[in-house]
Amino acid sequence: MRASPTRIAGSSRRIASSSPNGADVNDSSFHDDQQLTLTGVLVESSNTGMSQFGELMTDRARYDDMLKFGLGAESEVGFLAEASGDLHGDPDDWDNQTKYATMFGQGLTTTAVQIASVYQTIANGGVRMPVTLVDGCVRDGDDVTAETPAPQGEQVVSPEAATATSQMLERVYQDAWLSDEWNIPGYRVAAKTGTAQVPDGNGGYQEGYLVSVSGFAPADDPEFVVSVSIMNPVKMNSSAASAPVFQEVMSQVLKKYRTVPSGAPAPELPATW
Repeated sequence: MRASPTRIAGSSRRIASSSPNGADVNDSSFHDDQQLTLTGVLVESSNTGMSQFGELMTDRARYDDMLKFGLGAESEVGFLAEASGDLHGDPDDWDNQTKYATMFGQGLTTTAVQIASVYQTIANGGVRMPVTLVDGCVRDGDDVTAETPAPQGEQVVSPEAATATSQMLERVYQDAWLSDEWNIPGYRVAAKTGTAQVPDGNGGYQEGYLVSVSGFAPADDPEFVVSVSIMNPVKMNSSAASAPVFQEVMSQVLKKYRTVPSGAPAPELPATW
């Protein structure tokens, strides 16, 4: 299935003047207006572009989708001292800035397990499986494996939406600025970077960023999800620090389990119009 190139009128550096509620949203660098599809918005990591797409949904619908993806709640495993994440309260109480910030990953908190679960859902045709720690246990001196009950999944988004998102993430892997850093020859990969500010507990933010790369492979027949997060990397304070780690971990997983290489290239999707 080919993802449709949803259009956006123009992604600008700042949308403060065009936002009806006066919110201030910026991209990471100044640029002229861009005519980006949603694929292009993801490739460019455009906050303004994502905000303009986000306006097509109500705050309540977006909030409900985040809950369905497992955000804002502890995982099913119940790790000791596990954080639930914070979706900034009820969407009816979001201030003007939060309405936009939550569209591109700010104004809320998540955990690494939650992010990995989100990618699992997309890779699994939109079906979210409960987070599990082990498949089963082997008794001492016994070859019998005590398997855990098979978990029941929930259809969070349609298979068509999951496929379209997966294909757009493949273009991010192919065309984004880190394409050489995380390249795994022979396999189709769907991946996206992340750059998060970290609260200091006093209403401000810590110095540095938590940078990440999450993705799954092979994208045409997904088997593995890898999510890498690094807090305040020493040599480079950007998602470029996590890309080589993602590449090494995913490469090793694919090699260890003798995963069959992808048989066809990723579909071409336009980034601009």
